[in-house]
Amino acid sequence: MNGSRKFLDDSKIVLNDSKKFLDESKIILNGSRKFLDDSKIVLNDSKKFHGDSKNVLSDSKKFLDDSKSVLRESKRFLMIPKTFWMILKDFWIIPKAFWMILNDFMVISKTFWMIPKTFCMNPKDFWMIPKDFLANQEAFQVIPKGFFPWGEI
Repeated sequence: MNGSRKFLDDSKIVLNDSKKFLDESKIILNGSRKFLDDSKIVLNDSKKFHGDSKNVLSDSKKFLDDSKSVLRESKRFLMIPKTFWMILKDFWIIPKAFWMILNDFMVISKTFWMIPKTFCMNPKDFWMIPKDFLANQEAFQVIPKGFFPWGEI
């Protein structure tokens, strides 16, 4: 009888351990389900990111095409020869709005329609501006070359 009682007690212990194992398995299963749900969210976000990346690539291609069109169209604008800057060796032409704090300079005539991109440090780089852009003479001021520390061209 003692053997049967011991077997019964051991069986209860095994049953309790099995219940604990089952409870822990349910916790693990719920964690796995949550992980699966999170993985689906990550996958959906990755698909959305991939779609957004395609849109960015498409927009970049469109921007490149637009840039090429602008470059082709820029040939219609007048350009001033590099030697023109030697004629104006005493002055730099700078947009007036850029130098709003400088009020002591003379206004040039509207015959100039091109501004060097790097303030003439590299005379071959010009911003091309349509000839009629400077119809308003007061849009620009003349700044003496000595004003800039890097000297003459």
